[in-house]
Formats: sequence, structure tokens, C-alpha cells
Amino acid sequence: MATFKLAQVSGVVYEDQRDFYPSPEFLSRVLPSSTPFISDMFAMGLDTVPDIDFKCGERTPSWRKQYFNINGGTLTWTASGVPGDTCAATVDGPVGIVIDSSLVGAEVAIYDSTSTTFRGIAFVSAVASSTALTLKVIGNPTSTTHLISAMVDNDRIYVISSAHGEVSEAPDAFSTNPTIVWNSLQHKRTALEVSMDTIASAMRFVEGQNKLSELRTDKLDEHKIQIQRMLLDGYRNGGIGGVAYGAAAGGGTSDSWAATHITDADSDRVSTTMGLRNAILRYGISDDANEDQNVFNRSYMDYGISEFTDDSLKWFSFDPDGGVKDAYCGVEAYAFWSKLDRAYGMTPANFQVKVGDSTFDNKVGYHVRMLETPNGDLRLIRMNDWRDPRYKGHMLIPTKKFLKLAHKPSEDLKGAVGYFPDIKKDNRPLLQKDEYHSQLGLKITQVQAQSLVKFT
Repeated sequence: MATFKLAQVSGVVYEDQRDFYPSPEFLSRVLPSSTPFISDMFAMGLDTVPDIDFKCGERTPSWRKQYFNINGGTLTWTASGVPGDTCAATVDGPVGIVIDSSLVGAEVAIYDSTSTTFRGIAFVSAVASSTALTLKVIGNPTSTTHLISAMVDNDRIYVISSAHGEVSEAPDAFSTNPTIVWNSLQHKRTALEVSMDTIASAMRFVEGQNKLSELRTDKLDEHKIQIQRMLLDGYRNGGIGGVAYGAAAGGGTSDSWAATHITDADSDRVSTTMGLRNAILRYGISDDANEDQNVFNRSYMDYGISEFTDDSLKWFSFDPDGGVKDAYCGVEAYAFWSKLDRAYGMTPANFQVKVGDSTFDNKVGYHVRMLETPNGDLRLIRMNDWRDPRYKGHMLIPTKKFLKLAHKPSEDLKGAVGYFPDIKKDNRPLLQKDEYHSQLGLKITQVQAQSLVKFT
């Protein structure tokens, strides 16, 4: 048995293409340009997990969004709404905060339910319960008398900061526990079998190669391609945790820990990993009006500058350092941006985007094109495997700091891919059976940071 590791990308095409045949040291038959997603994931390294079913903690920063809502009819101030006036309010819907004593001293901004009409600034002077608190007017910069108007049901109250007295003590603490998400490892086994007589016969059309070596190269290609498909399109029974916004109309059902895997014909448990694309479809949001949208259903012919600007703002909501993200594109989605670059049949007629020339990236071993968006730059990466009608219009924009390959090493499978020659020994068969074997899964946290665009 030999453990495979990824060959380092040389960036020199003739060196990559000469190594056509697998050896015990390298997994190199398929060039990185054929499987760019897993080439990138392997380059990020493997995380060791203790079991095939593994859990991860994810923490969405509480400071990203902190607000609560008014829950009641019209709420008037004790006087006219000038600084110092108070109002006892019933509230609900806290996001990024807890309505308890830790909220005392918070400085807040009051808006209507659409967050467009500004009412003024107030102070949380007391908290009676998880649904009741007292607000005190600080003022309103848009009013000559600093007046704040009455609040109404569903007004939104945003936390600005906190303010405390000159001889105050430290406030009560507030913190959040991480959310638990999970996934499973998946055994990927690819077998090849050939008779001894065929092995002994050279193939006429490939000089110096026999059927076994030809099968090894072909099956290694298949193994690597199917790992990529598994990490993108696989599905885990029970989900991976989170609110399934994308599951059926309305969504909103929360998945909880489940390890009820399917079984095979021998009643043995079969674990499967959740792929990134299916995780986005289950837990993503496709509502165009939602600022957290990360699933975009778009039409080639109707796509214009307005959609492009609004969509790119959401693609870069979780912006990595440098303002550049990778975009893995089906063949049609990849070519579509060049059409926009030439204002082909678009609205308005002079709408153009800037797409750079195709350049070879020596670090990763494949070609990329840079797409400038109003909110950041996308490295367009062509997915040659996405040619059929299912995926040719897809564009996957991951935030890679929330993704990692998971692996549980064993005595005979220490790396990402193991090659096991001549595994069939009983009754001395006149054939040779070999196998490639992987046991991999995908750690996915912060699914809302991963975007999927589907052009039709």
C-alpha cells in the first residue's frame, strides 16, 4: 500500500503533462485546471477529526447586527419627547443581544420598521424582563428641539454603544455560545480489475503501456473528479445544522444533530458528506429583498447594471482581506461575463463590465480571469466539469476561511488518497484488482458567507 499526496504545482505545462502515470508518491494525473475546487481545498490542508460524524463550532459576531423591535401599539413619551422623557416599552426580536440587565446603559437609535425613517437617539435606563424595558430620550439631531416622535409597533431599535455614569461599576456581562454545525466523512472507493493475460499484453495504440497502467490512470482521473463532485453536490441525511431557509417554500425549519445514515444492501451504515452547493441550497436565502441573500436566481437576458451592483454587494458581505474572492464558474457562466464586457443585448445598452485577460496562476496551476465588480474583484475560474445543463450556468463564490477538508487518518489510510494494489488474494485469481480509497468530508461553517448564482 502506498499513501498518495498531492504533487506540488510546478506551473510548467510540459512537466505537469509528462507525469501521466500514477506513482506511489503523487496524485497528479488530472491537472489542477480540471479540478480547481479540490486543488484549492487540498492546498489548504486537511483537518483531522476523531470520528466520521464530526461537529464544528461557528460563531457569527454579535456585533455584526445588534437590534430589537418594539412590540405594541403607539408608545408615547412621558412628556413631549424631549431629552430626559421616558417610555416603558414592550419589545421582542433581539438580534445579536440579549434583553436583560446587560443591556442597561445601551445607547440606541430608533427607526421605523423599514429602517428608513429616523426618530432619534435614546438610552436604555432599565430592563424589567426579557420583553420589557424603559427608554430615555437623549435627542434628535434632525429636530430643532431634539424632539423624538412616538414609537409604534415594529419600530426597530439599533444598538449604537453604551454609556455609563461617572461613578458607575462594570455592567453585567453578555456573551453568546457558538452554534454547533456538523458533517460526516464519506468513503470514496474506486476499484480497477484486469486479467493477468491482458496485463501481459501491451496495448497496441499506446507504446509501452499495458491495460493495467491504462486503467490506473483512467480510474485515478475518475476518483479525483468524483471527489470534487462529492464535495460540491453530496448530501448528508439530516443536514448539517442551521436554519433551512432554502428548504421548500418559506423554509425556516432548524436542523438538529442527526446521525441516522442510510444503509447499503448488507445493512452496513453508509455515511455521506454534505457538499457545499447543497448546503447553500438548504440553508441559503434566495429572497432578493433580504440583505443576507446568498442564492441568486438570475436570467442572462434580464441581467443589468442594477442587479450586478446589488448582487456584488451581497457577494462581498463577508469580504476577505484584499477584496478578492474566487468564483468557480460553469462554462456558460464563465463566458457570460465576456458578453457583458461587450454590452451584448444588455439593459441599459451601454452597460459594460470589465473582464481581464486569461492568465495562468503559477501558485494553483490553472488559468483565471479577473472580473471587476462595484464591491470587489472576482477571480473567474472555469469548471470544465460543469458542462451539462444542471450546472453550466452556475457560479459558486465561497468564503474559504469558513471551509476545510476533514479527514480521519487510519493505519492504512494516512493521507487524502490511498492506492492499494493487488487486493484480491483468495483462491489465487488470474487477475489483479487494485483500489483508490479516500475518506474525506467538508467542514462548512457560516453557510451564509457562501454564495451561489444560477444563470438561466
